[in-house]
Amino acid sequence: MLVLLAILVPAMPLAAQEKMFAEVAKMPDVESVFVGGAILKLAKGAQTITDNKYARSVKNIDAIEVISCESEEAVDAVAEACQKIIDSMNLEVILEANENREQRVLKGSGKVIQKGGVERSIIYGGPMEEGQPKMKNMIVVNQSPDEFQLVYIRGCIDISDVVSGD
Repeated sequence: MLVLLAILVPAMPLAAQEKMFAEVAKMPDVESVFVGGAILKLAKGAQTITDNKYARSVKNIDAIEVISCESEEAVDAVAEACQKIIDSMNLEVILEANENREQRVLKGSGKVIQKGGVERSIIYGGPMEEGQPKMKNMIVVNQSPDEFQLVYIRGCIDISDVVSGD
């Protein structure tokens, strides 16, 4: 018990970090998860026990936020609120993919199981220096007509740690 306290007490100030998408998380029909510094500090400590790519990939991450909305009525408002925050963060579009998807109807019932429309995936990241595989902050957004997901990783992401085959 004392060992656990010795690990958690120094990490306590990290737990009170500002949530970038806090206002969006309070919107109706939104589910959210925040993984703060205290938990990530424990994961960083795992690197000293086992040196593998997963432990190395979290060593410079300060927080993770997840926003999810599966309400067709709320998707546009949630996406718009998130985009305003993203626009204020000075991030670059790293990857963007758009796909037209067809509406799918359950045979016999006529029930729509997937609404048709455009499905978008965008990855934003902080500017990377020439020749450096490190990026400050990353946001992954997936949006379709009836759902929206966002994952915000705050900190320094070393791409070589994430994609290495170790």
